[in-house]
Amino acid sequence: MSDVARPGTVVPATALLALVFFDVLRVWLPSLLFIVGDAGSTSAVVMGGIAIAIALAAPLVCGLLGGAAVRIGWPVGVLLLVGGRVLLQFSDGGPLQFAAASIAFVGAGIAFGAIGAGAPSGRQARIAVLLGIVGSVVIHTGLGTTDLVWRDGPAAWSVLIVLLAATVLAARNATAVLGTDRTPTSGPAWPWWLMGPVVVLIGVLTAPPGRMVTATDWPDVLVVGAVIGTHGVAIVTAVSARWFGPAVAGVSGAGLVLFGTAGSLQAASLTAVAAQVLLAAGIGLIVGAAARADIDVSLRRRAIAAAGFPLALVVIGFLYYAGYDIALPFPRRAVLLVTSTLVAGAGLFIATAEFRPALRERSTARQVLAVATATIATAGVAAALVASPTPMQPTPGAAGEEIGITLYNIHMGFDPDGRMSLDQIGDVVEGTDPDIVVLNEVDRGWLTTGSREPLRILQERLDMPYVFAPAADEIWGNAVFSRYPITEISIERLPRGRDAMVRSQLIVIMEVEPERRVALIATHLSHVDLQGDTRLPQARAIAGTLARLQERGVPVIIAGDLNAEPDDAELATFGDIARSAVPEANPTFPSHAPEVQIDHILVTQEFDVVGFDVPQTRASDHLPLTARLVLRSEDED
Repeated sequence: MSDVARPGTVVPATALLALVFFDVLRVWLPSLLFIVGDAGSTSAVVMGGIAIAIALAAPLVCGLLGGAAVRIGWPVGVLLLVGGRVLLQFSDGGPLQFAAASIAFVGAGIAFGAIGAGAPSGRQARIAVLLGIVGSVVIHTGLGTTDLVWRDGPAAWSVLIVLLAATVLAARNATAVLGTDRTPTSGPAWPWWLMGPVVVLIGVLTAPPGRMVTATDWPDVLVVGAVIGTHGVAIVTAVSARWFGPAVAGVSGAGLVLFGTAGSLQAASLTAVAAQVLLAAGIGLIVGAAARADIDVSLRRRAIAAAGFPLALVVIGFLYYAGYDIALPFPRRAVLLVTSTLVAGAGLFIATAEFRPALRERSTARQVLAVATATIATAGVAAALVASPTPMQPTPGAAGEEIGITLYNIHMGFDPDGRMSLDQIGDVVEGTDPDIVVLNEVDRGWLTTGSREPLRILQERLDMPYVFAPAADEIWGNAVFSRYPITEISIERLPRGRDAMVRSQLIVIMEVEPERRVALIATHLSHVDLQGDTRLPQARAIAGTLARLQERGVPVIIAGDLNAEPDDAELATFGDIARSAVPEANPTFPSHAPEVQIDHILVTQEFDVVGFDVPQTRASDHLPLTARLVLRSEDED
């Protein structure tokens, strides 16, 4: 048998296919959100319907092809994936970006269908999918969450060409094996559906570096090593699952997935980091244990199941993230708990089913050792490459010195055309020469926006420490950068009203001059307010915080996207205590054609406003606001 005809050639082809697919997914999902969603003007239900319709294309095509799913679907799927990915690199946001990502997404699904139908070993193929997903996470983390698609220049193109060339070559080699009668069966179809829930759990709970940063506040070198090491555990356990046997691997995997998911959802301490490791280990055991090969099912069924796992991913992901915009009749986290229960149930089914006994292979220990060694080495190298210098130490300013504050709703790090714009946002903010920066809509790792970690990226640009305040969940909220020492921090939830999304206020007290403190309230009020029962109570809660701070004799700055115009009742709540630092007739939204001023910087009477600006930029769907303030001397007060 020639090298290209070895059954193992399917593994690198599948792994590379999954790697490119997950990279595309991190563009396709935000394209759906920001291009099709059009800054929230398209309802979540419509967006979900469009996403499901696109994800349905691959299983429908494979179902129509039937027995020809391998012979026709494999080359067509690989061609669409590679071609769509190249077009994606050429695109510059907008409809072309969404179209290119959709073509690549559908192509990947069709290619997965061909693998499911024609791979000699379904177990090997699914482990290869897991390996590809993990490989994508490693690259994503090593690149500081700024993927190749968001990078320009010869270096990005060179790496992409090498990656896609390797994918095409591996696919060509696998063609000689897929669909042959060398191995008459490759197991049942249902484990392929399992890959959808598995990828959701990885994408939401373990892949985003921002979750680990939120839980630990570790430096980059530790975060990168921990994220990569965590996912290396999944590969080690997947490879070694056959050695443990289906009973042990299935039961152990089920328990680890359940405990790991529950612990990862907390995302507030080292317990969450340990839980992510447990979850990764459980996923690996279950994916690796589904090895039964004595059940023969039709090529059509296996092709539909393998092509359908991206559909399962989209459906579960939509149910979870829709909970931020739609008031669901159940807790949003229940979606992930049910998903983990499905995966755990599959592990128990694997453990109790009548599996063909698997002989213990002498090479297994060496394989596990090799994978573990490679994982540790990769984690160390990647961590060293992205390690960032220690940020500057804050120091108080001099009396009478101007305080520059910049407020920016960064739209989760994307511009209105759906392009990742953190570099442009960094340019804009840095250009305002700020002492304090307030950011709204900071997303540190949602799968729907590509698992970015914007605060570490912006910290390198601004060279200032930051404080993050969760709002919608542990990794979505508001942030404050300050060159002044921060002496107190508190985070308070705001009244929820009719909004499905939780809002918060971040109260930061800074020493802006020796022995002189200033309080900053950073917030983002609800965009939902049908009868004055949501945003107005939130504004009143902030006014209460303002009053408490004033009783302590602390000057106060309020900054945030208040989703209210200057003459609205929400602004009137602050009365004469806090006035606007930016006059009316300075609209901030939408950035391409500003019509309304809904972003505000308010200050108490202890401040003199000596300047303001509204920089014109399309780095976000909002325009930033800047103000130059001077704190009056205590004698003047």
